[in-house]
Amino acid sequence: MLLDRHRGRLLPLMRVEYLSEQARKALRGDDSPLSVAYKDPILRAEGLASDRLGDGTVFFELTEQEAHHLLCECHYCGTMTGETVAARVRFAAIAPGP
Repeated sequence: MLLDRHRGRLLPLMRVEYLSEQARKALRGDDSPLSVAYKDPILRAEGLASDRLGDGTVFFELTEQEAHHLLCECHYCGTMTGETVAARVRFAAIAPGP
């Protein structure tokens, strides 16, 4: 998985749950897991339109709850690594929420 191989800094998105729907869709962050994904030419060729939360949620077929759990700072206690996010993605794929 792309994030398993990522060794650079990763930063979560901030305060996702407090934003309006419009602001959530537009939310992005440098060094976020979505920015790492968008830098990948294969994912862009497959249709990932940007590194914004709205585009990532649609492309990766995430619910709002899944996106919040995978990407928001409130679930990381200050430390986010590619391996941690990748493990959460794999778990979400086998045990999808409601």
